[in-house]
Amino acid sequence: MQQIVPAPPARRRSITQGQRVGLACLFFLNALASRWVGGIHRFDWVPLSCLGVSWLTLSPRGVGESFQEYIRKPRNVFTCVLMIVGVLGYGRTAYLIYLKHFG
Repeated sequence: MQQIVPAPPARRRSITQGQRVGLACLFFLNALASRWVGGIHRFDWVPLSCLGVSWLTLSPRGVGESFQEYIRKPRNVFTCVLMIVGVLGYGRTAYLIYLKHFG
């Protein structure tokens, strides 16, 4: 009788270093263009900068590492806070665009 050996778990695809740096540069260039057009007194560039820094500080979760262990590391907490600030900033920008055109 043959024993059934379970297949090894599939490897998760992680983001390569080049992709992380490329996306961060894209966000930084977009933030620079937004700052150049709107000036520093308009804060449309802040969410873009936060998302650029978050892409640079992003670290993949280790194999067998639980989410609680992953989120307890200060670097990952910082990354999550930057992503939340970026998303909230986009929401603020969308709200201001709505007020400008429909309000």
